[in-house]
Amino acid sequence: MKVKGFFFFPTSYSSNLAKMRNVVIAVILLLVFADARSQWYNNYNTGNDMKAVSFSDNNTGWAVGANNTIVKTTNGGNNWFVQNCGLPFVTNFNSVYFYDNDNGLITGDPNEGSTVIIKTTNGGNNWQLLSVPQSNYILTDVVFIPVSRFALVSGYNSSNNLGIILKSTDDGATWNTCYNGPGRINSIKMQTQVFGFACGDILIKTTNQGNNWFNVASSDNINDLYFNPNMRFGWVCTESGKVYATRDTGATWLEQLHNNGQEFISLYFSNINFGWVTSSDGRIYKTTNGGEHWTKLITEANTPLNDVVMVSETIGFAVGANGVILRTINGGGDVITDLLEVHNSNLNITLIPNQTVSDTIYIPPRPFEEFMTVVDVDVYIDTVLTTIDGNLIFSLYHAGVSDTIIYKVGGTESNFIGTKLDDESNRAIEEGHAPFTGVFRPSRLLFQFNNVPLSGDWILNVYQDGPGSDPKILTGVIKSWGMGVTTNNALPGTILGGGNNSVQTPVKYKLHQNYPNPFNPATRIKFDVSEISDVNLTIFDITGRKVANLVNQRLAAGTYEYLWNAAGYTSGIYFYRLSAGNHSETKKMMLIK
Repeated sequence: MKVKGFFFFPTSYSSNLAKMRNVVIAVILLLVFADARSQWYNNYNTGNDMKAVSFSDNNTGWAVGANNTIVKTTNGGNNWFVQNCGLPFVTNFNSVYFYDNDNGLITGDPNEGSTVIIKTTNGGNNWQLLSVPQSNYILTDVVFIPVSRFALVSGYNSSNNLGIILKSTDDGATWNTCYNGPGRINSIKMQTQVFGFACGDILIKTTNQGNNWFNVASSDNINDLYFNPNMRFGWVCTESGKVYATRDTGATWLEQLHNNGQEFISLYFSNINFGWVTSSDGRIYKTTNGGEHWTKLITEANTPLNDVVMVSETIGFAVGANGVILRTINGGGDVITDLLEVHNSNLNITLIPNQTVSDTIYIPPRPFEEFMTVVDVDVYIDTVLTTIDGNLIFSLYHAGVSDTIIYKVGGTESNFIGTKLDDESNRAIEEGHAPFTGVFRPSRLLFQFNNVPLSGDWILNVYQDGPGSDPKILTGVIKSWGMGVTTNNALPGTILGGGNNSVQTPVKYKLHQNYPNPFNPATRIKFDVSEISDVNLTIFDITGRKVANLVNQRLAAGTYEYLWNAAGYTSGIYFYRLSAGNHSETKKMMLIK
């Protein structure tokens, strides 16, 4: 749904019409289950709520949080150490930005009315409290543009919620107010040296290096945003648990993701296709196609994740409440796309004038379903025989969402045979003719079901609006229907954890015995890496034939564990080999089904 000038939040509606459950055997054409564990694992814990993270290169980064907490890594998160800010008071740090390995800014909560910004010029070894004349502001975000040598910070007044944006052009010596108005400002981003956006209770934009700001849209409180450098493509995440996208610099917005009951807090895109968003329940969602589909990833957190950043194609960090610092080493999580197609056949459900009849396809709960994300739904009206099509209203209901998929099409023509409803079809169902054989776009798009739970009752309701003056309308029967549900799932084999998490770095390469062994169908393979290396973990069958390459990437020093799902392999003896640096080691394992 596109909305011009402001955000509009559509709601789902439930059918109150009677339903008749028809129990049949569903034919499953294809279904692959993902047996996976954490793609974002606990990397370090500070003991204090963490609010923000910033990296100046692939190895050097800082994370900040409550009670003056600053921690730093110089080896890509393998180790973290505490830095002392030197302040004579205790505050909560809310944001951090380093534009090289030496120079950085941190903002925080006010101290006795004084607004807090601190600065370092030596990588955080020493910090200077800057003088800010604007008092009593909670500063939520900071950004620095090295080429033009200016910094911007955003926030709001703790007493009256007035938003503020401050600018410095002299390395923080002085700060001028360039925006002060109603509503909190939660985040600020400069996409070029000239253009930028800020968000909170409002969405505002600058076209002159932050000197002036004008309104783009009102909103349900936006927590974070990203616009790519060409400024046309952008995304925001909101306090109500939604992600919106724009393709026209904010003129119109399309809802892409809805996280019922949870807040979306932080948003990060590495380009216009790959993006991540964090939530208040410790989840991270990933998109690889600009937000058209989002997949829930597996994390080792259950508390709010306040910031997320990717520092390379494979390495990323997220920080959150209770001192959590998470790391990923596989690009934030790999996903596979699976199709479940189910048909209810051999039905004989009579259509009744002025009533709704129903049939149910029940999908039972699946292992690891909480990490399966519904990304596409198609509906098949295999056979519905009726003398007059134009009086029928078809709707699909599941998990509190109801969608009218066919609304009175075909006039006095007869029957639906071999009809598929697919959002991506170029031909609307209203443009077709009986018996509507082929692929059509539904009356109301089925993307309404994206991100709902997979399992449960999927109910087809058919309402016959009649009989009117023609007694022929009394004739009608549902013979067969079905649906195809596409999900994005975690990759069946995945690294469970890795790197050095406050433990001693391994002194040598080592391949451990898998556990359990024998196994069915999954087993864990643990290995140690003593220094940064190109690592290869390969599976061979009893004949010496390579059957799987589990790991083939450059890894930092640390201990790693891989979960191999052998559901698609036959029983027997297998060998697994670790090759890293000049080290090679092989062990034996047994799959018994």
